[in-house]
Amino acid sequence: MVRINLTPGEKSREPKARRAPRVSVRRPEWLSGSPSLLVGLLGLVVLLAAVFLYFGERRGISQARAAIEDARADSARFHTEIARVRAMEDVQSQLVARVDILEEVVDGRLFWIRLLETLSLQLPEYTWLEAVNQEDLPPEEIRIAGATFSNPAITAYMRGLEASPELQSVRLVGVTRALRQETPVQTFTLLATFENFDPVVITPPDTTAVVIPDTTAVTEEQP
Repeated sequence: MVRINLTPGEKSREPKARRAPRVSVRRPEWLSGSPSLLVGLLGLVVLLAAVFLYFGERRGISQARAAIEDARADSARFHTEIARVRAMEDVQSQLVARVDILEEVVDGRLFWIRLLETLSLQLPEYTWLEAVNQEDLPPEEIRIAGATFSNPAITAYMRGLEASPELQSVRLVGVTRALRQETPVQTFTLLATFENFDPVVITPPDTTAVVIPDTTAVTEEQP
């Protein structure tokens, strides 16, 4: 129920709320009486922080020096490895050159085998060879010397050589009469040009030994 105060001057008799007592903290006497001590404590804190930073920087410098030493060792190791790889590449290039020369030699021998087989297969009856050489001739020419009992055999032999895939421009140099075991024969000399063979001058490869550096021991550079 709502209460209305109609009497003037009547004061409310309701109790007032009590306030909490104020607690005061007394400052230490040494803090207010000795400002130099406070300055000294602050200086000590600054000094400890400086010492901490100093040792931290020193540890960082030590780690940086260790990293530099490792980098130098790696650099020396990589330099040796690079030198070794380059030396191996030189050896590989020499081996490739030797293989190429061997292939040229093999191709040349195979050509001569095919050529001698052609010279033999194209011989007519009662015709034989006495010499096949390149003395005093250009590298692309060959001299064929033989003997027979008839001139038509020489003509047939020249046609057969001209039709072969190994020779071209077959030409007769000369025909002479001779005795072979007291039998009269006709000796002939032919010149021909190689058709599918490019003669090359084979030079020996460089046999200089290549020293491959040993990477088992790496010398580290001193700072």
